[in-house]
Amino acid sequence: MTQATTTRGGKVRVLLETATPGTFVAPCGFTSKSLTFTKGLEETMVPDCDDPDKIDWVGRDAMSLSLGISGEGVLAAESVETWLDAWESTESVGAKIEVEFPAKTLTYTGRLHVETFSAEAPNGRRVTSSVSLQSDGEFVRTSVSGQAPANTVLPTITGTAEVGETLTAVNGTWTGTAPITYAYQWRGNGVAIAGATAATLELTSAHEGMAISVRVTASNGIGSAGASSAATTAVAP
Repeated sequence: MTQATTTRGGKVRVLLETATPGTFVAPCGFTSKSLTFTKGLEETMVPDCDDPDKIDWVGRDAMSLSLGISGEGVLAAESVETWLDAWESTESVGAKIEVEFPAKTLTYTGRLHVETFSAEAPNGRRVTSSVSLQSDGEFVRTSVSGQAPANTVLPTITGTAEVGETLTAVNGTWTGTAPITYAYQWRGNGVAIAGATAATLELTSAHEGMAISVRVTASNGIGSAGASSAATTAVAP
């Protein structure tokens, strides 16, 4: 007997394009996802030419294709502004949907609108969120053999956490099919620092008092994955 080759929910990723064109990251906290592929059909009654009294069969013509994504998770400081920016935007955002199997990855690339974004905040419990996204135009599907990046040793930061010093991101250790490229997002107290997407961060007075961390996103032709470093001590003057 040959068993089906399956995958797990964490291997289904929704990635949104960042301010750097061509760079996509998966919003943190989006832990449960549902993908819906819809074909719009138009019905036509098809008569029987030899027996006009016979009940007609229904013919259906494909008129449109669309893709919808819904999901939920925790409301994460690392991603809340990503969702809100996309919801506030009058334009759709670039997006990738990856479904990774052990030996291949399916990738859909296109654009999405954030249709709804909601948060539930019961007293004494963690705040959760839910989101609904709808396609804007065509999504193109590709299938690539190999393995997407996976982190085995977390990224680290070298340098001194003082104003005037420079911090450097160390990628950590990753597995996956080569070549692998890396993108960076520096954070202060868990919140993304605008424009801080290089491998180094020059500390200024604006960073004083912040605990600095960096999220590294590794990408290859199959997929992407991210991992975050531990935070530094608060930046000293």
